Amino acid sequence: MRLGRVNDGIEMFFSTSDSPSGPLIRKWVLEQIKRLDGVTDARLMWVEPEASLQSDHMPVRGKGSGSVMRFNRGRITEATSPTDNPATGRKTISIISELTNNSGSVVGHFVVSVDFQHLVKGVKALAWWRTGQACLLDEAGGYLACGERVVKDGKRFGGTDDPFKAALLTAMSKKPYGTLLGPRRPPEQVGGFYRLSSAPWTLVLFAPCKEVLAPMIRFRNLYFVGAILVILTVLFLNQRVVVKMVRSLRALSGAVGQAPRGRYGKPLPVRGNDEIAQLTRSFNTMVEALKENDRENGNR
Repeated sequence: MRLGRVNDGIEMFFSTSDSPSGPLIRKWVLEQIKRLDGVTDARLMWVEPEASLQSDHMPVRGKGSGSVMRFNRGRITEATSPTDNPATGRKTISIISELTNNSGSVVGHFVVSVDFQHLVKGVKALAWWRTGQACLLDEAGGYLACGERVVKDGKRFGGTDDPFKAALLTAMSKKPYGTLLGPRRPPEQVGGFYRLSSAPWTLVLFAPCKEVLAPMIRFRNLYFVGAILVILTVLFLNQRVVVKMVRSLRALSGAVGQAPRGRYGKPLPVRGNDEIAQLTRSFNTMVEALKENDRENGNR
């Protein structure tokens, strides 16, 4: 999100605490933050304004000088929900940071106000925001921004008795991201959420299962059709092999039954090199030997 650029500027402001020329660099960074797109105001508020004002004009006496080093470190503590700004007539959020000294005491606050619509402008331009059921929520589940297809059920997400939204809200309090299927089987809806790293907000997206699972359903259908075709092909080939084997065994069995009576008949056809073919070949060899033996006995 565009909020990341503002946070980068704030982190740069924090880094001025280690500079020997802290007040001058701090003033320059503050002006650069004010020039960022979407920033409406940036204020540095000391706990002791008069002492801080004097220290900013004092000459630098070294890195360890307590009068010049007004703060040792800073951290972002809060990003407020959008509120109406009377000066601009637009909704703004405030990113509040705490400035602490070496002992950990709070010596000041750094507050940056940002136009909320500017922050979500890029998100709203995405196709899934316009066509899907998407919304941006604060930590308490309040609506910050919603897509065109989202129907608000109250001031707070899951404010009604919708079990699906209640389950999503519970999951959002435990994990930074995740997905959840609707209560019905098969589910009609699937919901996903992702907690932003640059602000304590969560992006929630709903979609019908038939749209989200369409590729999986298509793959499943193709898989089943393909599996059925493979099974039918295997059964067909099996049937052909079995039928051919049964025919060969029947012919071989009939010839074996006639051989003791001296009815040898023609040699059985040999097809392939499998066990049945080898048995048929051996039977033909045996019959030829019997025929030869009968001819020799007849000549005697």
